[in-house]
Amino acid sequence: MTKNLEKLLTPKSKGVRVIYLSSYIPRKCGIATYTKDLTNAINLLNPHDLAEIMAATRPKECINYPWEVKYKIKQEELHIILKQLITLTNRVPILFPFSTNTVCLVVSVGNILFLL
Repeated sequence: MTKNLEKLLTPKSKGVRVIYLSSYIPRKCGIATYTKDLTNAINLLNPHDLAEIMAATRPKECINYPWEVKYKIKQEELHIILKQLITLTNRVPILFPFSTNTVCLVVSVGNILFLL
């Protein structure tokens, strides 16, 4: 399967720009670690448009994030973004101050992991 995807993602083809909205390393959190592992794998398949991260931060949290974290959002403000994404799915580029094809939201509710 990887070989087939590599053939599709040639230098001439347009990559898929994705921003991942999630907690992120070095935060000590399973979702943060999962998102790092996920984006590492996606970057191998899509090397022309590397994953970007919008990290969900906690109040009074001071973390030095790695280079791929381009944006930060307060965790308590995530509901605003979620509401906009649910009601205005087709207008995602208008809602965010960055250029992307896809927004991937990585959240955990109880023991269930959601990729939206």
